[in-house]
Amino acid sequence: MAMFDVKNNCETARTKLKEAIAKLELFLNQHALSQLNTENDPAMDEFYRGYLQDMRQLLVFGEVAYEKLGVSLRRPNFNVEYSERVLYEVYHNCVNGFYYPKNECNSEDGRYAYTGQDAIRFLHVMYVT
Repeated sequence: MAMFDVKNNCETARTKLKEAIAKLELFLNQHALSQLNTENDPAMDEFYRGYLQDMRQLLVFGEVAYEKLGVSLRRPNFNVEYSERVLYEVYHNCVNGFYYPKNECNSEDGRYAYTGQDAIRFLHVMYVT
């Protein structure tokens, strides 16, 4: 990729990560396992434990990637190779971590990608108030 394209992608990814981190932090700070599983259902308890674990892991990966992108953009001489590696980490850890979480609480249903419907399917239906 050309240096301008890589730098532009880094700036865009950093902006998007900042927004995602803020939303994830807000959610994780305002919701506890007991609040999510109000019916004390053991199956839902297991589901929410996995879901919260995946979200915490995604938050950490997002924060690390955000910092690395900041380092990349602040360098006096923009290093294309390092920046491409950081963008790969963003894709591998953050994007794939969202669509294919470790605990498999949700997954992407490709059949809905171009229909305007939600492509993310949860293992259990979640009701968050």
